[in-house]
Amino acid sequence: MKKITSFILILIFVGSLTLQAQIRLTAVDPATGTVSIKNFGTVAVNLSSHRLCHLFTYPTISSLTLVSGSMSNLLPGASLVVTGVGLNATASDLGLYLPTGAFTDPNNMLDFVQWGSAGNGRESVAVSKGIWDVGTFITVAPPYQYTGDGLQQFGVTFWQTLTGISENEFSNTITVYPNPAQNIININTNTLSGVTFKVLNLLGEQLLIEKVSNINQNYQLDVSELITGKYILLIESEEGVAVKKITIVK
Repeated sequence: MKKITSFILILIFVGSLTLQAQIRLTAVDPATGTVSIKNFGTVAVNLSSHRLCHLFTYPTISSLTLVSGSMSNLLPGASLVVTGVGLNATASDLGLYLPTGAFTDPNNMLDFVQWGSAGNGRESVAVSKGIWDVGTFITVAPPYQYTGDGLQQFGVTFWQTLTGISENEFSNTITVYPNPAQNIININTNTLSGVTFKVLNLLGEQLLIEKVSNINQNYQLDVSELITGKYILLIESEEGVAVKKITIVK
């Protein structure tokens, strides 16, 4: 009976590690200290006490400023975006760790990325864990975006430059106000059909989507659930796609 019980406990422990390993870094902007973390697992996770490590500084997730998502209840498939991480934009590393345990222990590291140069911070720990190749680092321009499946794909191969989004010509036919806004954004335009509104954060993650059959001259978009910050508003229609940069102030 003791052997069976021990075996069950081992299976639970291994399952827990597998689940935790599916909490991954998905975007990093060193210039603004903004980091995105995604839950690729199947159950909600409390990330409040999880830790980051960059050049031997160790902020907990709860000590950072929330941009979007939930620190305490990150649902499967959802992302958490925080800012206030004091990253070195030229060359640094970033490790994601469990709430407790030594930073030198590979079992406590969940994910790792580094840019600008090799051998930064906890590279050796990530190499020991088997999620990073020694001497490799991101060489493209920041901000950085993870492009893998979140489950088995680790390493510099799966990191690239986050594609920038800029306003286009069709955007000139549409006016949004007030900007900055608090709870409501007015969208003034000619008649548009088959309209989809999408609001993205600066890491390219979709935070809000709303579809309407058509709009004529003015439409009010509810942005009350968004927190203070800068966003991208995409207005997709049969007539074209408009891109607007908006600011929310609470």
